[in-house]
Amino acid sequence: MSLNSASSRVGDAVGAGLGGMIIFLFSNETLGFILGLMSFIVSIIFYFLVIDPVTEKNK
Repeated sequence: MSLNSASSRVGDAVGAGLGGMIIFLFSNETLGFILGLMSFIVSIIFYFLVIDPVTEKNK
């Protein structure tokens, strides 16, 4: 539980820092584009790499 909490807080801090830096250097539109692109990439990774345990038990 402690490792989960620590990694979550580090991720929050890094994400906020990078987001603030992107807004400062570029614009809100650039940040929105980057977040949208990252969401699309993560959804592809999630679709292909995550195994549903319910479907695995039924096979």
